[in-house]
Amino acid sequence: MRVNASILSAFQKEFSSASHIEWNAEKDYARVIFVYNNSRVAAYYNYDGVLLGTARNITFSQLPLSLIKELSVRNLATAFYDITEVTKNDITNYYMTVEKKNKKFLVCASASGSMEIIKKIKE
Repeated sequence: MRVNASILSAFQKEFSSASHIEWNAEKDYARVIFVYNNSRVAAYYNYDGVLLGTARNITFSQLPLSLIKELSVRNLATAFYDITEVTKNDITNYYMTVEKKNKKFLVCASASGSMEIIKKIKE
């Protein structure tokens, strides 16, 4: 994909040490997938070069300590996996699959520990 100059300039400024860069064009935005600080990251830009958001997969131990503590206090699940950290408009949320008693849910959680069930996952 040929990347427009506005997007390329914004990306290089924000993620100057990125490697393994792959670009994809969508109707309303461009997506770039790359490695940054040893993590695989996806960033989304509009065609004016404005960063719309980022996403990366993380492990449970990479969640903010406040969220880990809240998840432990609430005793919500026996397993947490497929955790994705999503940052948009300087707000970071964590999407994860939560499993308890053979039921699975997609949950969105904030760093402070507030949580919302997005949907029940059917097996």
